[in-house]
Amino acid sequence: MSFQEQVQADIDAVFLNVFEFAEKHKIDNVECLAVVCNDSTSKNARVTGGPRMTDGLHGDFATVAVKKADLPHVPVQGNNLRLDGKLFKVASCTEDMGMLNITLVAIRMGVMG
Repeated sequence: MSFQEQVQADIDAVFLNVFEFAEKHKIDNVECLAVVCNDSTSKNARVTGGPRMTDGLHGDFATVAVKKADLPHVPVQGNNLRLDGKLFKVASCTEDMGMLNITLVAIRMGVMG
């Protein structure tokens, strides 16, 4: 088995295995296995340049790792994407060996939480 074949086998057998890391999520109305890491503004300053952008604004962030073949299209920076019913903007999307790493941001007004 080549290295590429082993990586592809590991994506399903380990990384996107529901008994290991993955969970079912709905990404733009497509149910698929993904690994999602949620974050709040206070923990994620790299996208916004600081913990709060302007008075009264805060952000919700998510990083999604999903198999490229499971989505009908590759998300594009600046486009909207719905994750488990919540609307986000795509901050970035990179592909590596058949996996997409998608960084999402939702800027909101009001109290964080």
